[in-house]
Amino acid sequence: MENGMPPIDEQPLRSFDEPELEREPPFMVKIGFLLLCISLGAMVGAAIMLGLGHLWDFDLAAMLYEESTYDTASGRNKIRGTLLVNHLTTFVIPPLIFCWFFYRSNWGEYLKLKVGPDSINILVGSLFMFAVMPVAQLAMWLNKKIPLPEWMHMMEEQNSALVANMLQADSTYELFFNLLVVAVLPAIGEEILFRGVIQEQIERKIKNGVVAVWIAAAIFSAVHMQFEGFLARLVLGAALGYLFYWAKNLWVPIIAHFLNNGLQVVAAHFFMEDLEGLQEQASDQSPVAAGIIGCIIVYFLGKYLWNYNKNRLYP
Repeated sequence: MENGMPPIDEQPLRSFDEPELEREPPFMVKIGFLLLCISLGAMVGAAIMLGLGHLWDFDLAAMLYEESTYDTASGRNKIRGTLLVNHLTTFVIPPLIFCWFFYRSNWGEYLKLKVGPDSINILVGSLFMFAVMPVAQLAMWLNKKIPLPEWMHMMEEQNSALVANMLQADSTYELFFNLLVVAVLPAIGEEILFRGVIQEQIERKIKNGVVAVWIAAAIFSAVHMQFEGFLARLVLGAALGYLFYWAKNLWVPIIAHFLNNGLQVVAAHFFMEDLEGLQEQASDQSPVAAGIIGCIIVYFLGKYLWNYNKNRLYP
């Protein structure tokens, strides 16, 4: 297709050599190994967090949803520290072990991390993510119209309260700790796992990049266990997946993911009261018009990125 977005069955030209095993293991073997790594990593993380609880004399399960936990910087930092450990052992280290085990010295080439992204992909990719935000808001608005069990609503409220409480910061140190836990590690770990490994493996299996984008995005959204925001996170995951699919460079979605999360952390730190007022106003307004405009902008930015990247040579 010469112009416009690629159809489902159209694949971009690949003019670079992807690292391959001499004898590629079956798809299910690789997925099973990945799940094993994640499970073991989660258990190691739980053991470390339990040890930290004994060391710092606190019960993490009890502290998470206690308002008093977040009244002091010490309490907030304990929660951030445990979340940091959890993210490292669940989302960062397991997929890196997977890549090293199957691709050895070629793991960086497999993840498409060896070469930095060009300025066009960074700039337009970042604008693309910003344009996706009203589309995600529209998706969330639609999601909230779907009747859900009461326990899902309660879990959503608890998770929202946890994040809001953790984002409180009385010092620059806390702000940077929040950026590390909420922006840096998720951008690296989640993009390596969901785009670099899961999306890439699905695309290799089914030979259809667009379908792989949406399957990986659905898994990405489901793993977060936030039911009222499932469609919104599905849209965001697909946007990040498309950036990887088009640019063939994992740094592009990593940077876009970091900017998306990081700007929210900074805004929450400096403009918390203003944001709460804006959210209350937004809740009374329909996001349909903004969502439609966002879709149009996303289409043209996506079309530009597709055309820009489709005939490029990759190292």
